[in-house]
Amino acid sequence: SEETWFALYTLARFEKKLMRQLLDENIPFYGPTIARRYRSPQGRLRTSMEPLFPNYVFMRGDNEQRYRAVCTGSVSRWME
Repeated sequence: SEETWFALYTLARFEKKLMRQLLDENIPFYGPTIARRYRSPQGRLRTSMEPLFPNYVFMRGDNEQRYRAVCTGSVSRWME
């Protein structure tokens, strides 16, 4: 079975959920996040981790692993 990289385009704001699902399935993936600092309405400084590439998670695997990733319900479309 030939392994290749796939770009998975997720549903809106589903990147972290998909990464957790791929982790559970033992499917290798790449989904870098960056820290974003902002002030809350009360004036407190907050930090959230946001995807570097919004709506995208990259996974490495064969077609069977890609099929399992698409079946999670978090993927809108994919490309090789």
